[in-house]
Amino acid sequence: MYKPTMLKRRILRRMVLQQIDSFSGYLSYLADHPAEVDALYQDELIGVTSFFREPASFARLIGEVFPELVKTKSAQTPIRVWVPGCSTGEEAYSLAICLLEFLVERSLTIPIQLFGTDLNAQAIEIARAGTYSPSAVGNLSPVRLEQFFQRTNGQYQITKSVRDLCVFARHNVLSDPPFSRLDLLSCQNLLIYLGATAQRKVMQTFHYALNPHGFLLLGPSETIGNASDLFGPVGEHNGPLYMQKTSSIRSPFPGNVHTAASRKQPTPREEGNLMPYNDGGREFDLQKETDRLLASYAPASVVIDAQMEIIQFHGHTTPFLEPTTGRASLNLFKMARESLRLDLRTIIAKAKKSGQPVKKEGIQMGEYGNLREVTIEVIPMRTSARDHYFLILFTEMTPLSTQDSAPLAAEGEQQHERGVGRRSGASSN
Repeated sequence: MYKPTMLKRRILRRMVLQQIDSFSGYLSYLADHPAEVDALYQDELIGVTSFFREPASFARLIGEVFPELVKTKSAQTPIRVWVPGCSTGEEAYSLAICLLEFLVERSLTIPIQLFGTDLNAQAIEIARAGTYSPSAVGNLSPVRLEQFFQRTNGQYQITKSVRDLCVFARHNVLSDPPFSRLDLLSCQNLLIYLGATAQRKVMQTFHYALNPHGFLLLGPSETIGNASDLFGPVGEHNGPLYMQKTSSIRSPFPGNVHTAASRKQPTPREEGNLMPYNDGGREFDLQKETDRLLASYAPASVVIDAQMEIIQFHGHTTPFLEPTTGRASLNLFKMARESLRLDLRTIIAKAKKSGQPVKKEGIQMGEYGNLREVTIEVIPMRTSARDHYFLILFTEMTPLSTQDSAPLAAEGEQQHERGVGRRSGASSN
């Protein structure tokens, strides 16, 4: 998907470093030296980034984008931002800092959810740690260094309060399901490395991921190309800031295309344990499939992948899921209410094994002295012979009587006290 000329330059660079003057010779060298294969792979994953790399773009965010976002937000509705191709995290943290400064200056209390993704697993680990060399933060003002960083063994680490706003994950923007319901998507200096077909595919993904009239920020030398049907420029500037066009037909998520010839066929046993999926060489649209299922099921729900990471939220999930204290995470079992976790594990395991929907009713959930009955249903969604997702539906039943709820009321109070204790401990660190 990268431009061939760019790939060739990277390969030639490695050949020069290894003093090899022919492609056939380098190919033989790769076969005998696994470490060089990894080095070439890392070279292909371009990771050029820095804090507040494009000052003009951040100025436009402050002057034109953030004021629009806060008009529809409250303490219960977070600002959601995605930074694909985030590399080692500088751009994502810059956005978090910039947004925090904007909110503090206006005395606004609005939550922030910022997702940074990259194909490079090593870069993601660096981003999660949030620790940088003095040269990496050299262009930051003393005020920002003092407020948003702490010195650690000669390095500068992003403060925990900022790190907790950001979730970093390995992700392929060309094939993996995107985040959704986003207010701002910042993808600076990634498209310039992609060919025209890949660029169009990415634009469709971004259009799908954004809320109506959501904002897209590109690099200063990038444009939306032939995606003018999906995005329009913001303001009178010619800069790389765009808005999603809601008049366009909503772009389906352009997932992987697996042809029958290239895909490994499942064994008869595997075929019997999995729900059928429609292939025929067509693209799988995760959102379309989810929406089709939700047309019959109205409850709050989430979509998770095989690693139990939440990909999408639907409806009001707060009664069943909540962010944990400490490092931000989208893991289902970390976000699920404590009284639901065991049943969730059991139901998901059964659905995964059978390949069929599994439902459990009458699950008792105690919280803050109240007892409620919940029905949980897990529906497998198969995108290919290898990729699996699950739609999890939460249905709250009629609250139990006070007499029935007495045994679990105490449990709910204990959970609440433990939660308060954890939060108090965290705040004292």
